[in-house]
Amino acid sequence: MTEENETPTVERDEPDSDSDNLSFARPDSELEVLVRLSNKLGLGMSITLTTPGGIVAGELCSYKEFWNGTAERFENMSSDNEGADEVAKALAQAYRDRATDFDSESDEDDDEEQPEWPPRYIHLRNTRIHDGHQYLTGALWRGRLAQVAGWSFGRAE
Repeated sequence: MTEENETPTVERDEPDSDSDNLSFARPDSELEVLVRLSNKLGLGMSITLTTPGGIVAGELCSYKEFWNGTAERFENMSSDNEGADEVAKALAQAYRDRATDFDSESDEDDDEEQPEWPPRYIHLRNTRIHDGHQYLTGALWRGRLAQVAGWSFGRAE
């Protein structure tokens, strides 16, 4: 029994970690390096991720490839509704602009080294997602890097 003035404590494996709050969790540093290489150099490799939503397998791609690919999907949409076509064109242009946002920021001061911000998202192409019941396939996938619980090289089939 505890005395009235004594506060009960809860022991944890990692006392100061934010492991219970995934929105504040730090991503795996090795996976973060791979995402940085993909974004800077276009490094692409097969990878399988474990996420809260299921297993995601695909090929690592840069944010530029992701946003340009997303823009392409909107550019290729067709509709009998002229208003819908205009919205699709506007969205395609917005996503194309998003793909170049970081380039224009880094080109401003070529003489000074810009700080490198840690990536917050991981992008995959040719994805296959298993949610525990079925497989979903898609061309592109974007996920929060801090939500990846585990990963491995290669593509789980």
